[in-house]
Amino acid sequence: MKQRHRTVLIVLLILLLPTSISTLEARETTQYIAPVQWFEPNQGQIDSQFAYVAHDRGYTVFMRPTEVAYSLALPSQNGAPEEHGQMTFVNVHMQLMGAKPGTAIVGEDLLPGVSNYIKGKGSFTDIPHYGGVRYSNLYNGIDMTYYGSPDGLQYDFQVAPGADPKQIRLHFTDIERLEVSVNGDLLIHAANNSTLTHKVPYSYQVLNGLRQEVHTRYTLLDDYTVGFDVGSHDASQALVIDPPVVYSTYIGGATGSNIILGIDVDAAGNAYITGQTGSS
Repeated sequence: MKQRHRTVLIVLLILLLPTSISTLEARETTQYIAPVQWFEPNQGQIDSQFAYVAHDRGYTVFMRPTEVAYSLALPSQNGAPEEHGQMTFVNVHMQLMGAKPGTAIVGEDLLPGVSNYIKGKGSFTDIPHYGGVRYSNLYNGIDMTYYGSPDGLQYDFQVAPGADPKQIRLHFTDIERLEVSVNGDLLIHAANNSTLTHKVPYSYQVLNGLRQEVHTRYTLLDDYTVGFDVGSHDASQALVIDPPVVYSTYIGGATGSNIILGIDVDAAGNAYITGQTGSS
């Protein structure tokens, strides 16, 4: 006897507003198992000020030409959902100081499948998934790329020959303080005892076909702004600056909580669940 398989999909979309975060019920109708991370162009499913949104377990990242906004989901103290089924979210804004306001953000590495959202009485369908996005010529001769990795969403600065990496200045808002640890990590202390850690930058050049590391460290320009101090390198060759990002506090794992707001089953037996999920 042929067995009938049922696919269960749980989706959470965080909608970033100018001063707050709110949750949005959504229904995912893709026909494949999505990767952990993907990037979507804004086709009406998020606030119009942002060009792209990226999803990963426990957090969402919103992108516009001069800013990247992180929304981290936090567990309550007892591991249970907050009152009225609401999770707690911490917002951290990384402003790209001195960046070109008209910078183009372009999706790269088109993935199979699409997203479809139901928002109130409207819907947003056939939204493509990308494996990464590129900020082209964010600074003179410098691109920034965001992409997925086993450790979560990451970003690189790609410095063209002759370009000055000192143009890169990252200003953080909605945080308590910045700190460079003794081992060189950038600690971004946010609300609710949460911390985003940008690990020691790994910078390199490819010279004569071989990757050569370039010593790079964070330098605090003021209480909320950081830049990169790049060591000796060949300025006539391209340079990549890669600051790995670690999210130390977000919903995930077996201790999380799921909040089911609605269930529907289609003719093929696929179940669609809307609500909030606190587990991976």
